[in-house]
Amino acid sequence: MKNIFLSLVLISFFEKSIAQIGINATNAAPDTKAMLDISSTSKGVLLPRMTTAQRIAIAPSATQIGLTVFDTNTKSQWFYDGTVWKEMTGGFSLPYSGTNNSGSNALDINNTVGRAAYFQSPNSLETMRVYNSGTGNAITVDGHLNVTGDLKANGVGGTAGQILTSTGSAIAWSNATAPPNTYAIGDYAQGGVVFYVNAAGTHGKVISVADINDVVWSNITSTEIGNMAKSTINGAGNTVSIVQQDGHQSSAASLCADFAFGGYDDWYLPSTFEMSTVFIQSVTINSKAISNEGENFTLEYYWTSSESSSTMAKARHFGTGIEAPFLKSVPFRIRPIRAF
Repeated sequence: MKNIFLSLVLISFFEKSIAQIGINATNAAPDTKAMLDISSTSKGVLLPRMTTAQRIAIAPSATQIGLTVFDTNTKSQWFYDGTVWKEMTGGFSLPYSGTNNSGSNALDINNTVGRAAYFQSPNSLETMRVYNSGTGNAITVDGHLNVTGDLKANGVGGTAGQILTSTGSAIAWSNATAPPNTYAIGDYAQGGVVFYVNAAGTHGKVISVADINDVVWSNITSTEIGNMAKSTINGAGNTVSIVQQDGHQSSAASLCADFAFGGYDDWYLPSTFEMSTVFIQSVTINSKAISNEGENFTLEYYWTSSESSSTMAKARHFGTGIEAPFLKSVPFRIRPIRAF
């Protein structure tokens, strides 16, 4: 009878030893997926507590992966990953290596108050390296980049005044190129008053602040130069053609070509279109010329470099604005221009 009772006790023990265990104050059944289900609203679970030295002394093997204790020195939980102990901090412990192939950000750090991330290395090694084996950006900075210390490209630091530029396949330091000066109509620059600029304001044309008084168009008054002096837009080309005409001795064009002012000696007699542009801006030009020891346009005719025929060339009146052909032997005022 005693043997039968002992057998029943052993059977009951083994049945309970392989069953799920629920520990709670309500006698609720354990969760069907849990071997151990502990429930409480007023108590917790105390893991084995030990110092760091005691934890390390456990020296678990690879088969004891998942072993968990509480370290009283670091005041944190630690688990054994099959190779080393790792701290369970809610973040990650170092050294850390991870992979994310989800298509979302592998690392997203946001801090609306202080630094979002801070990296520091007290030795001569790299503090951080970012590498991308694909075609995208290894690192993108949206906003300000503040670097304290040396900033290097391919291991090389730049010198004062240099900038980082792309060579197509890499970045390198290069000497910075100063942005070009820009100008506006009415500026006093480049030896005169600006009366025309391109869209970027980097190139244009200026006119001298003073006239050269009453000169004939050319000493050659009855021989046509031809198409090389008939351009309505290219005063510089017209000027060269007039001066190079066989028999040339003096002309309005040569006086402009010989003019030197403000450190510039590439002046020429304006074409009809250039003179038209000057006339349109004449009020602005007058104002700036007077403030720079120049003079107003007189209400008279001014020669252009555009030839009309063998005996005539075109001039513009700065009172009425009329443009008309006149005999080359008639003396009119001139004012040189130059391009920049």
